[in-house]
Amino acid sequence: MATLKAAYPSKEIPEPTVLLYERMLADLDYAEAERAVLRVIAKSVFFPTIAEIRSSCATLRAELPNAADAWAEMYARLPRA
Repeated sequence: MATLKAAYPSKEIPEPTVLLYERMLADLDYAEAERAVLRVIAKSVFFPTIAEIRSSCATLRAELPNAADAWAEMYARLPRA
């Protein structure tokens, strides 16, 4: 929420709204949610809805990793001797 507040400084965000956003996004991985929020901020002039953030997170999950990330993931799964 701090990132959203910083990106939309003129938007008044009441405490019940903050609590609802936290509750509705709590199941998301923090790093994924942060990437999704940053992506939404880059594309939207208006304060995003919970649905927009969740949609952005789903889109990020569906994207294929770049070659370096794919290699690192594969390497991490190799059995260790």
